Amino acid sequence: MSTKITFFDKAITTSSFEIYKPVFHIKVLWLMTMGGSLMAQGIHLPTTKS
Repeated sequence: MSTKITFFDKAITTSSFEIYKPVFHIKVLWLMTMGGSLMAQGIHLPTTKS
């Protein structure tokens, strides 16, 4: 009889945190880049007729 272990059953250990640390930093850099791009260019919404 085998037991199925899902992601939610696993406790976050130091070793798994070390694996995801670079991914977190890449996501932060991506969000900062997108935020800076939006701030520089702005969001151009179509004008609506009232």
